[in-house]
Amino acid sequence: MVASNDLNISQAGYIVFDGTSTFTGRTFQAGTGITISNATGIAGNTTISLSGSGTALEFLTGNTGAAVAPDGSNNINIQGFAVVAGTTPVTVLGTVLPNTLTIEVQLSQASASASSSKAGLASFNSTNFSVDATGYVNLTSAGQGITTVGDVTSGNVAFNGTIGTTLTSTTAGFSLLVTNNSGSTGGALLARAGFSSASTGNGGAATFQAGNSGTTGNGGAVNVLAGDANSAGNGGTITITAGAAGAVSGNAGNVAISGGGSADGSGTGGSISFTGTTATGVGAGGSITGVCGTGGITSGNGGAVSFTGGAAQTNGTGGGFTFLAGQGKGSAQPGGSVSFTTGASVNSTPGSFSFLGGLSAGSNQNASDFTMATGRGSGSGTLGKTYLQGNAAGTAAGTTGQTRVNRLIINGSVTNLVSTVASTIATVTNASNSSAGGQVFYTVEASDGTDFQNASGMFNFSLVNKATVVTSNIMNVTESSAVSAGTLVNVFSFSGASLQLTTTTSLTPTTLRVTYTINSNSQQTVTVP
Repeated sequence: MVASNDLNISQAGYIVFDGTSTFTGRTFQAGTGITISNATGIAGNTTISLSGSGTALEFLTGNTGAAVAPDGSNNINIQGFAVVAGTTPVTVLGTVLPNTLTIEVQLSQASASASSSKAGLASFNSTNFSVDATGYVNLTSAGQGITTVGDVTSGNVAFNGTIGTTLTSTTAGFSLLVTNNSGSTGGALLARAGFSSASTGNGGAATFQAGNSGTTGNGGAVNVLAGDANSAGNGGTITITAGAAGAVSGNAGNVAISGGGSADGSGTGGSISFTGTTATGVGAGGSITGVCGTGGITSGNGGAVSFTGGAAQTNGTGGGFTFLAGQGKGSAQPGGSVSFTTGASVNSTPGSFSFLGGLSAGSNQNASDFTMATGRGSGSGTLGKTYLQGNAAGTAAGTTGQTRVNRLIINGSVTNLVSTVASTIATVTNASNSSAGGQVFYTVEASDGTDFQNASGMFNFSLVNKATVVTSNIMNVTESSAVSAGTLVNVFSFSGASLQLTTTTSLTPTTLRVTYTINSNSQQTVTVP
C-alpha cells in the first residue's frame, strides 16, 4: 500500500509552511567553507561541519593579555603599532574590550653587544644609504666618505683597535673627521693600536698609509691635521707616540714617518713636511716637537732621532731635507724657532751633534757644499748674527754643568756709527780675577752718496781683571783701505770691558757702519749689540 501525501508535497527534504496554506520540501545548501552530509534528511540526520574537518574559531589569544572573542557583529579587531624600544621585539596583546588584538613592534636601539631582545624597526638616512626592493641596505657614494663622526656629549671620538677591527674603503675617499664643538675645545680624535695583555706580548702597530698610484698617477697623500682654534683659542696639537716597552726588558716602539716609496720610472719620491701652523693676530706660530723615548731604568738606550731624505734611482736627485718654523704675524711677533738638542747623560758623555754633507758613491764626483744662514730681515732691520758656542772650563769637580760661552760671532754690525764718536761693538764678560782674549776681523764703510770709503782689517785683544782692576791691550792691527776721496781712520780701544771703535771720516756720511767677526778663545763670553 502506498502512503498518502496528506500535505500534497512533491519535493523531498525538510518541510516548511508558508503560514497560509502551502507546505514545501527544502534541502540544506552548503555555503563557503561548510560541508553538509544528508542535506535532505532522508537517509538520516543532517550533519553540518566546517570544510577540512576544522574547528570553529571562538577566541584569539596573544602572547600577553586576555583571550579575545568576537563582538556582537562577530568581529575581532587586529591593530599594529610601532612602540618605543624595550626588551621584546614583537608583542601580541589581547584586550577583551573592545575585542582587540594589538601587534606591537619595537623601534631599534643602541647596544654594546649583539642582543636579539634589542632588535627592532630602523630607518636609514637616504643621503648615505640605499635600500632595494628586497630590503637590502647599501652605502651610497656619499656614505663612503663619512664626513661627521661624533660623541654628542664631549665631542670626542676614539677608535680603539680590537682583534679583527678594520676601517677600510674601496672607493675614492675615506675620512675620519670629528664634528666641530660649540664648547671651548674641539673634539679629539684618537687612533690607537691595541694593547697587549700577555706578559711577553707586543703592542699592536699603528700605520697611516696612503694608497699607491698606478703607472703615471701620483701616490695618495697622508694628512694628519689638528683642529683649528677660534678667536683667541689655541690650535689643537698633534701627538704621535709609539707604544711603551714592557716593564722588564721589552723595547719601546719606534715612530717612523716615511715619504712614499721610490717612484717608478721618472717620478719623484714622496716628500715629508713638518710645518708649524702660521699664527694670526698676536699669537705665536705653532711649534714642532720630536721627543724620543726614554731608555730603560737600568740599562736601556734612549731612542734615536733620524731624518733621512729619500734616495734617488738612476738619474734622480736625492730628496731634500727642510726644517721650517712657523711664521710670526701681527704686532712685532717673532717667527717660531728651530732648536736641536742632543741627549743629556747622567753618568756618561752627552750625545754628539753632527751635520754631514752627503757622500758620493760615484767616481770622481764633486763634494757637496755646506751652508748656514741667519734669518733674513727686511728694510732697515738689524742683521742676524751667527753664534758658535763652546763650554768654559769648570772650576771644580762635581755635577755642576759647564757654562756655554760665545766662541765665534759672525755678522756683528753697528750701522749707525757717528764720525769721531766712540761706539761699543762688543762687551767682554771679564769677571774679577779672570782674563779674556781673541781676535776681531772687521770692515768699515763710509759714503756720502757720491764718494765711498772702505777699510778692512784685523787685530788681537787681551784683558785681565785683577780684583776689579781691568788691564787691556790691542795689538797687531792690520788694515787695508780704499777711498775714492778723503780719509778714513779707525781706532779700536777698551773702556773697561767694552770694546769700542772710533771712526773719523772726511766725508759727511749718509752711511757709516762696521761689520765684524769676533773669535773668543778664553773662558769668558763676548756679547755684541
